[in-house]
Amino acid sequence: MTEMTVRKPAFDFPTELAVMPDLKDKYYAAFTSAVTFIAPNIERYLIRMMSRAKAEIKDPQVLDDLLTFSQQEAAHTKGHEQLNEILLARMSEKGRERVKAINDQMAEDYRRFLNTRSLNFNLAYGEGFESVTCAIGLWAFQHRTFEGLTDGWRELIEWHLAEEVEHRTVAYDVYHGFKGHWLHRITFSTYAQLHLLKYIVRFGRCFMEEYDFPGDEKSVFKQYFWSLLRHYLKTVPPWYSPRKLKIDPAINRLLEKFS
Repeated sequence: MTEMTVRKPAFDFPTELAVMPDLKDKYYAAFTSAVTFIAPNIERYLIRMMSRAKAEIKDPQVLDDLLTFSQQEAAHTKGHEQLNEILLARMSEKGRERVKAINDQMAEDYRRFLNTRSLNFNLAYGEGFESVTCAIGLWAFQHRTFEGLTDGWRELIEWHLAEEVEHRTVAYDVYHGFKGHWLHRITFSTYAQLHLLKYIVRFGRCFMEEYDFPGDEKSVFKQYFWSLLRHYLKTVPPWYSPRKLKIDPAINRLLEKFS
């Protein structure tokens, strides 16, 4: 795997950007649309969480990785917000208000977590998010699920997924640096994943109700469900380590393109 690098690609989204990221797979399109609105909320939360943790980190390598991680997440936020601004402008007033209301609720959840829950809870949440996004990234590159995405969408999503795989060890290392243990990790990382799934469904429904999805092909989620489950289950056991995961060389090649 390449050394972690801060990349700041400039995305020139097409004037006639397709509001649907995938015109043939409505479930993958709804999922991807949901992800682009979830991303800025979760990434700001992760950056603030890591900022609180860094004062207590003694390992210089972990601290250096944490800083690079936060810069990568800030770049992701910028890219998704640029896309989201275009999407909101293209939505109906009703759809726009629904999306903004859900977005505000999610942002409030993260403010509450940071203000009322322990640092260990927040670090376990972050590790749960990072482990599942790495699993999704590996699955997506294995099956090239983003190849059906429309112009503008594809470049942003594949870059983001590749960097999720690249920085897969950071949240894990920070969490375990605070004496995190398996039972605590699996409890609160599962909580994190269910919390995120709730928002994926809520945002996804907004987009499915807002737009007419022409696609009727079998979704990649149905075609490759068992593969996705296998990638996810690797993150569950006590012996899980992101360093043990096999990384597709295509991820490195893609990251070199954006470097």
